[in-house]
Amino acid sequence: MSLDAGVGDGSADADVLAELFYPVFELLFDPDGDFVGDVERKLAEARMPDQVEMYVSRALGAGLLAGGLLWALGTLIGYGVFSLGLIDPNTLSLGMPAPTPAIQELLRSLVVPTAVLISGLVFGSIGFALGFGALVAVPYSRASSRKREINLLLADSVSFMYALSVGGLNQLEILRAMATAEDTYGEVSREFQSIVNETEYFGTDYRNAIRQQSMETPSDELSQFLADMLSIVNSGGDMESFLKDKKEKHLRTSKQEREMTLETLELFGEMYMTLSLFPLLLIIILVIMGMMGEADDRLLYATVYVLIPLTGIGFLVLVSTVKQDEPGDGYLRPDGGSERLRQTSQEGLLHFGLIEGFVGRFGVFDRIRD
Repeated sequence: MSLDAGVGDGSADADVLAELFYPVFELLFDPDGDFVGDVERKLAEARMPDQVEMYVSRALGAGLLAGGLLWALGTLIGYGVFSLGLIDPNTLSLGMPAPTPAIQELLRSLVVPTAVLISGLVFGSIGFALGFGALVAVPYSRASSRKREINLLLADSVSFMYALSVGGLNQLEILRAMATAEDTYGEVSREFQSIVNETEYFGTDYRNAIRQQSMETPSDELSQFLADMLSIVNSGGDMESFLKDKKEKHLRTSKQEREMTLETLELFGEMYMTLSLFPLLLIIILVIMGMMGEADDRLLYATVYVLIPLTGIGFLVLVSTVKQDEPGDGYLRPDGGSERLRQTSQEGLLHFGLIEGFVGRFGVFDRIRD
């Protein structure tokens, strides 16, 4: 069992960048502020081992470097626009009244430098926003992805825990079994790995470990489940009945969510069938108008090569926002599995699989093959 802490940006270059811009972080942000606290929480939920101060400092460094590069690019573009004569400086104005001709001439001479400066600032601001925002968005994106997977696998995980409880395992054994089932239950298992690691390596009481993990997990549903489990553990209640009730609840919730997803996909399908007829009708109209000599062929080309593909791409994006994640392909691959099992899984439908390995050794397998 291993704790997957996530992949952080902990390279040497990134650490140097974070150290260089740490004074900028101290100047701009309050270590106890809401923004820093929120980023720290998302780093924990995303299982990224970076310190929040160094991570935000690294993001500031990336943002300032990207902003500086785009500022230089924007300045060159602004200067080139006027140097090549693409824009006449006489068409621009600072919008300030000039009481004397001398001041008017001075203001006119400042038009080009001001426009170039504004161009550089706009490009630099865009670069900083992209560089800083991209790094800050990483833990939010990873935490959101882990939350979706946990919610998707929680019903099956609770069912597994209920089966273990019916089999006679105690609370600690159930936690350890969940922590070692990472190949099946993914991110849910990693949450239980944190609980087990806290108890085995840091000497934390497993009740406190459950309480701490209920506050750090990105999934509200798992957080509520751990909080309810903690109350059962503290009160000495019947864990088997608790897990049975939770299993039925989460299976019911999972069924309702899948039904809602299917209904939404059905709605999108009806919308696509309706809207996909519009380009076809437009093609018919354009062809008829073309036969009459009153249509532009470019409209027909735009409909065929632009409108129809964009309609399909748009609905693909819509479907991707609704369709749930699919963690895994449904196959269990135990560590150290025999080569025979792997070969059997690749055989055709009419192959007898494992039976072939025992033919000639046991009579029952001879009769099955015959």
